[in-house]
Amino acid sequence: MLKKLLTIGALACTMFIGSTAFAQNEDQKKVEYQKAGFWSNWSIGFDVMYSHELDNMRDGMEISVEPWKLGHNSNIGSEILLEKEINALWTYRLSVAAPGIFAHNSDKTFNLNHEGCDGVDYDRYLSVLPVGLKLNLNNWFCGYKPERRWNMYVYGGTGFGYNRTDGEVGGEFALLSQASLGSQWKLGKGWNTPKHNGSILFVEIAIDDYCDIPNIFNGNSNMLTAMGKIGYMYNFGITAADQEMIAQKSRLNEDYVSGLENQISALEQDLANSKQAEQRLQNRVNQLENENANLRNQLTTAMANQGNSADTKAMEKIRANRENLYAMPFSIQFAIDQYRVPGGERTKLKAIADIMKNDTTVTYTIAGFCDATGSEEYNQKLSEKRAESVKKELVNRYGVNEEQLSVVGYGKGKPFGDAKYSINRRVSFYANID
Repeated sequence: MLKKLLTIGALACTMFIGSTAFAQNEDQKKVEYQKAGFWSNWSIGFDVMYSHELDNMRDGMEISVEPWKLGHNSNIGSEILLEKEINALWTYRLSVAAPGIFAHNSDKTFNLNHEGCDGVDYDRYLSVLPVGLKLNLNNWFCGYKPERRWNMYVYGGTGFGYNRTDGEVGGEFALLSQASLGSQWKLGKGWNTPKHNGSILFVEIAIDDYCDIPNIFNGNSNMLTAMGKIGYMYNFGITAADQEMIAQKSRLNEDYVSGLENQISALEQDLANSKQAEQRLQNRVNQLENENANLRNQLTTAMANQGNSADTKAMEKIRANRENLYAMPFSIQFAIDQYRVPGGERTKLKAIADIMKNDTTVTYTIAGFCDATGSEEYNQKLSEKRAESVKKELVNRYGVNEEQLSVVGYGKGKPFGDAKYSINRRVSFYANID
């Protein structure tokens, strides 16, 4: 038993040393392995194998058989594999195999080299290795590279088996350990997609030691077997849920964070510009309020001197032209056939609301206008909708007292300049002066 364990250890060392040959030619740049959940990166497959018994012991004595002859100490079998990629280095494997299709025949093939050997022939019938791990040598020595299609690996597993005796099923259960060196190739375009799935071809050379459970401590019945395998597996890749999780994580990388910082800086600059624009509007409002106060004084004087024809005409002129003379700098502009307040006009509307709230004794008329496009009836309704929409914004969003506001729609009946100008698609505000 010790000799066999040493043999397996020597094979593992040889695999380890030989695998470093390609390490110097690989790119050493490290790429983070995309971790996924339990249901991702499963593979299922099969292989065919050729096995040869290197050593066959019974009752402590070596049994000699005809070499390289199928059904004697050489055989052909098959294996079903289920694998789960745990991370960039390790892959879990569960295997169920029938290593020997052809049964031994002790009557024709056995020569007893030792006296006292009972001459009973036994060989492998079934192997189950529920615990096995593959170590990816390329990723270990050269770093993980998702685009790499060829990998070498070492495998170690343990489990149990069931053998035949004299060619008949019904032997003994035995413990089994196996070590192998393998090479695999990924095929198909699916490996370049986020799902990262496709076919895998592989070849392996393996050595396993097989010892029946009743004689595990004295080594009276065991076999050391070499195997060659060639097989196919299909990897189902990453589930849709895990793909979304990986995509979300990738969006949080350094470039994405840097992009967010740039967006924040741009928004801060926009905010500063908006505050400057609001201040300019506030200054203009103050200026117009002063002008409005002067108009009020003129109107008061004119009303006190009703008999003066010049003052009466001045008052009528002020009333007739107050839409153009007073309201235009405050107008809220609209797109064609639209009546909801555009987002870009809210800074202006907020400044108007602040003035209205500063003196709640002043009442205002909110007037809607349209350009020359469309019929009279349609534009009349549209201008009223525009005025009502602005009133709701002032009351609900900015807290203006509804009692200060009244609305009116002029349709396209009072154009400012050319009736086709876009400036006529507006809502204007008039402080009531009579």
